[in-house]
Amino acid sequence: MEQVVLSKIEHIFTMNFHGLGEPHSNVGRDEARFWSTEDDFKKFLDAIVEFRSRLERKTEIRITFDDGNKSDLLIGVPALVERGLDATFFVCSDRLRSPVYLSTFDLGEMEAIGMRIGCHGATHVPLRRLDNQRLKAETADARTRLSEALGHRISAFAIPFGSYDRRVMSALKSFDEVHTSDSQASPPGARIVTRHSYMNEWSVEAFQENVANLPTGPKAWLGRTKLLIKRLRP
Repeated sequence: MEQVVLSKIEHIFTMNFHGLGEPHSNVGRDEARFWSTEDDFKKFLDAIVEFRSRLERKTEIRITFDDGNKSDLLIGVPALVERGLDATFFVCSDRLRSPVYLSTFDLGEMEAIGMRIGCHGATHVPLRRLDNQRLKAETADARTRLSEALGHRISAFAIPFGSYDRRVMSALKSFDEVHTSDSQASPPGARIVTRHSYMNEWSVEAFQENVANLPTGPKAWLGRTKLLIKRLRP
């Protein structure tokens, strides 16, 4: 019998969430638009499961979460596990003791069931605005505190607010993966992972169309060139 195999993956489409359900009091109005209702989140997960079932696909969809909100565990993890999905959760090291954010114990429980943990800085601030001392505190030092809390090396970092330049990228050079918010797909194996951040005006249909019509050829080249310039700016 002829065996059907997946087409070669050409793109990694990473969908990033920030919070689920009702935003807590620490979430400002500008950040609340990145939160998803529980029902909408589950609809997106169902769409991802359906997309992954297609043998002819050339795009792989991955899921990440930023900010370390408690809703990641209370709503996100059960919905992921129910559908056989996993995700990477980027947390801020200085938030581990706050009741509205994930604790060290929560992170250990999530890792035990197959989720991955990454660093999202210490206090969730735009990195480009910081002097060198504070930049180190938000990158290398935040990674050290998180690694010590979990008992293993943290290898991935997600840049808060998409704020980076050449100096920020240099501060992150020891991380195996650096995740941005540049709304593009990434090639397989890329160290710089570009992500699409969910916003609450998104629809499942628009998401499916976006995944199905990723730019290729000159448009893809132009997008990659713009990102390279952004990474090299002083």
